[in-house]
Amino acid sequence: MKQHLHFILISALAVLVVLAAGCSRDSELYQPSEEEILANAEEVLGVKISPDLDWSLTSSALARIVVGGTEGETYTVKIYSNDPQAEQKGYVLKRARVESGDTLQTLFEYPADAEWLVASITDSRSLTLYRRLPVDDGLLEGTLGDEPSAVWGRGHQHDEPAVWTYAFEDTPLGDYDLNDVVLQVSESAKDTTKLEVRLCCVGASFDLFVFLGETPVFSGKEVHQALGQNRGLILNTGRGPEVDVSKLQPAYIDKPQGFTFANADFWIKSPLVPKGIHIAKTGKAPLGVVIPGEWQWPLENVCVKEAYTGFVKFAEDDDDDDARQWYKATDTTPVRDKIYVKGQKALFDQDGLLPPDKMINHNPRSHRDVHRVLRSILRDL
Repeated sequence: MKQHLHFILISALAVLVVLAAGCSRDSELYQPSEEEILANAEEVLGVKISPDLDWSLTSSALARIVVGGTEGETYTVKIYSNDPQAEQKGYVLKRARVESGDTLQTLFEYPADAEWLVASITDSRSLTLYRRLPVDDGLLEGTLGDEPSAVWGRGHQHDEPAVWTYAFEDTPLGDYDLNDVVLQVSESAKDTTKLEVRLCCVGASFDLFVFLGETPVFSGKEVHQALGQNRGLILNTGRGPEVDVSKLQPAYIDKPQGFTFANADFWIKSPLVPKGIHIAKTGKAPLGVVIPGEWQWPLENVCVKEAYTGFVKFAEDDDDDDARQWYKATDTTPVRDKIYVKGQKALFDQDGLLPPDKMINHNPRSHRDVHRVLRSILRDL
């Protein structure tokens, strides 16, 4: 019996060594090619990814807004990604101070699917005028303050800088739940030369670090530690502990010269990927994506296509304007029981994993199956 147990222990140790080597940063056993990475993405997502597919959901435009109003008055001009009067909360894409009679000309970023945006001017008495303006061929233009019938009011309740969500996989052969690291980034409301970065969830047990270019975010802390938790935990994905990130201080970092949200080089350092996981470029596997707004990420092990039913249509044809809105909340999407909402739990079996018939992508090389194999061996002991 002791010899049999000894043999099992040696076998288990051998499996541990092999699997650990396969997951090592320096190992060549877990270094799939770009072709393999793309093939895995196509298999999981169920779509052929065109080499011309642009994953970006963000566009740039030139604002050219003539400011009328009272002569000698200086106005605060804002451009919103939403209608603040309808939602009682405004997400500001651009803010500037402009004198009456002058024209605001400035570049700004906005959600690529938007056909209209809302602009406003506010005077020294805090009276505000809103106007809906079309954005077309990279140009947003109009006049505010000269309309004789315009209605000035006290405005809505609250403004804050527009937010952009960065969502990542931590492995090159991922399941595309896009929740291994989720960041929400905006300009600082107090200093537009700074970026405010909030870590929302960590759906990975590996040690991961976040960078913007060569600059470490969260003072170089590992992501679990940045949320004040022990390493190895799955956080805010319907599995494991929940963290109220609104109570944590966000990171503030310098905004690089020429920064745009679409092209920002936010990336995560993963032990599985020596070069890191970056935002997807045209035609590549979407291991990292940037999404306008405060996007709600899928539950653990739930593929993005299951939570957001329009994702596959977008991946098939990114020229479809309706398909580019796949990430927006409607009456039918996202599927409520497949996205993370505080207090909601994902469906797991006794091993802490989704049952095989519920898994979106059963990848035998994924770290989740490594854990399953190890648990199976230990149970046999």
